[in-house]
Amino acid sequence: MPPPPSPPPRSGEGSAILPPVSRVWRVSRRWETLSVAAVALELALVLMVAAYVFAAIEAGTTADGVVAVVVAVAIAGTGLLYAFRLGAGGIVD
Repeated sequence: MPPPPSPPPRSGEGSAILPPVSRVWRVSRRWETLSVAAVALELALVLMVAAYVFAAIEAGTTADGVVAVVVAVAIAGTGLLYAFRLGAGGIVD
């Protein structure tokens, strides 16, 4: 008679990948989608401004370019402030 089959492993047992992934998933469920999206867009904006600064150092600046960067930072800043405003049903409430 063959031995009885072993029970299937519980969540995270027997795998090197599942425990870290389950921890990341648990933490990510606490994050707010809009806040994460705002931070991702801000990171993209910071990279664009850094590229502009590098290009400005290498090639020189123009008044139009400086105005464009200031306006882009102002728009992104207001978006970030809107995403993290108090009383928006987020972390504070």
